Amino acid sequence: MFPQQAIKAEKGFLELISSLVEKNISDGVDDMLQSIASKHEEHLYLLQQRARKDASILHRLSKVASTLDQKGYYDLADKIDEIMKEIK
Repeated sequence: MFPQQAIKAEKGFLELISSLVEKNISDGVDDMLQSIASKHEEHLYLLQQRARKDASILHRLSKVASTLDQKGYYDLADKIDEIMKEIK
């Protein structure tokens, strides 16, 4: 799923910036790196919110598919399951 890959990339980038900040660098470079890190922390937060929303939607679709399956609408339930697999 795209948000999970992007979350992993953002976390890796933030770890890289953190390791650079720990080195003996000038105040100006430190400020610049902190500014970049701040923006990427915002990206990470938004991506995590997106991932939670996607998980919620998938959970609700799973419930709908289960209900359809219980009521005998097997074809519709199978189609929902197929779409959910594509999204994941």
